[in-house]
This record gives sequence, structure tokens and C-alpha cells, in this order.
Amino acid sequence: LRMYLGSGLALVGLVVTVISASVVGALEEDTHGLLQLWMNPAWFAYIGASTVFGMCLHMVHRRYERRRCQGKPLPHSHILLPTTYAALSALFGTFSVVLAKCLSELLTAQIQGEDEIFKHWFTYATLFGWIAFVSVWLYRMNEALSLYDPLFVIPLLQTSFIFFAILSGGIFFEEFQEFQIANV
Repeated sequence: LRMYLGSGLALVGLVVTVISASVVGALEEDTHGLLQLWMNPAWFAYIGASTVFGMCLHMVHRRYERRRCQGKPLPHSHILLPTTYAALSALFGTFSVVLAKCLSELLTAQIQGEDEIFKHWFTYATLFGWIAFVSVWLYRMNEALSLYDPLFVIPLLQTSFIFFAILSGGIFFEEFQEFQIANV
């Protein structure tokens, strides 16, 4: 029953995502345009909220882990430990998605001759940030597989990653500005 329920929810989520998808054309930004997106107050608010949320996840995880190691596990530890670990890991992974899309836009601008990206500090900061975030994501994803039941933690990792990737990409690239509740 759980498997059917989970599959049904995934299908409903997919349908809602496709129906309410942005109708805006492909993004084509150069270095200046991407820097403008970084300065969006909504993006700064999202980074701040993600940082606070990540710190809360980490504190909850540490508290539950500490009690588990002492032999006095808190209620629902078997669910909360992998859930907090997966959600925090996914936050790192989804920032790498935003940075990868920025790198893609920069390389497109370079190839089309619209911008000389290698002369700008933003390209190197984006590349370094992407390497850092994707490294943390891959490490924590592998660590989660060794710490927790893969049949439980893999769906947690994937759903957290997808949710936060949609949220961060939608905020950074301003895709939610075209969102209409009527589309749902």
C-alpha cells in the first residue's frame, strides 16, 4: 500500500509540475544578467532561509544522533535521523544545480561570442562554488547510503533534492514570477 501511495503521490506531483510549468522561453543570460539575478532580494532571502533551515536540521540531527549513541534514542529516531541528514544534504546539492545552470549560461554566452566570461571573476566564483557544493552533495549522498537503509534514504535524498532544486531554481531564475494559481 505504501509503495502505491508513494508512486501515486509522485505521479500527482509530476502532473502538477508539468501543468504549472513556466511558459517563459529559454533563459539566455550573460555575466551581467546573471549578476543581476544574484542581487535579487528574493534570492538573498532564500539563501538566508536555507541557511537557518540547514542549521536547524543539523541541530536536530546532532541531538537525535547524540541520544542514539548514548543508548537512549529519542522517539522516531529511525525516521528523523535519515530525514534530517537527507534534507540537509539536498540543500547543498541544489545550490550546485543553480550554479551549474549559471555555468551553462556563461558557456553559452562565450560560445555565441556575446561575452568573454574568462575575463570576469564571476565565472571563477561560480565554478569554484559549483565544485564545492557538488563535492559536499556527493560526499553526503554516499555517506547517507552507508549510514542508513538505502531503501529508505534514497527516496528521501531524491525527493529532497528535487523539491529544493525546483524551489531554488524557481527563485534564482525568477521562474515563479510567471506562475499562475489558475495553472494548477
